[in-house]
Amino acid sequence: MRGKVLAAILGNFLKVFTSIIALPIVVGLYYGEPLNSLYGFIYSSIACLFLGLVLTRIGNYQEPSVGEAMVSTVMGWMLAIVLGSIPFLLQTNLTNAVFESAAGLTTTGISIFLMPEDLPQSSYFGGR
Repeated sequence: MRGKVLAAILGNFLKVFTSIIALPIVVGLYYGEPLNSLYGFIYSSIACLFLGLVLTRIGNYQEPSVGEAMVSTVMGWMLAIVLGSIPFLLQTNLTNAVFESAAGLTTTGISIFLMPEDLPQSSYFGGR
């Protein structure tokens, strides 16, 4: 297992994931949400971009082996879930935030929030 190859793959993934986790900022601004309700997404985006740049910098991309591809997939999902939970920390505890992030990224439709439609529009892309 080549760590530099994993670092390069994960770094590139996190740089792309930055744009995905930053999209709710645009949605929140469109709907006129106060900036302090968007801090979770801002912090998460900055963390993703910073970690992605660091991993890309220390990494050395080469064609991954099957094992490296599988490990990078699992690690990418884990990083996405953990970094994606940051915005939910404003509304719930760490365990629930990680659960909500995993449920949202895997599109299972499960939520720990009893009334998800009451979440800010930036956290909830559904119609009202």
